[in-house]
Amino acid sequence: MRHILWGGVRDLNPIEAGRCREYEVRQVSGHGLAVANGPNSKSLAAAIGVMFENSKTVALGMISTSSFNRDPDGISRQAALNLIEGTINGALVR
Repeated sequence: MRHILWGGVRDLNPIEAGRCREYEVRQVSGHGLAVANGPNSKSLAAAIGVMFENSKTVALGMISTSSFNRDPDGISRQAALNLIEGTINGALVR
């Protein structure tokens, strides 16, 4: 599992944090639902793009975004699209 990098980590409960340590999951903290001092989606997308330049990087997962009446201005949707765009841009460089 040490080959896993978890970006946008925030607010882990003690069990989650323990599992990450146990399985050597590397973490990049910040982002996600407006955590103070976290990167914005464009910055995170740029970092994801760099990761996806490496052919060993094979997956992107997004867990939570607000939608519909909880995101009337589409901010969460745009953030998710930014991350997907960063992934594609990085993969195109391979």
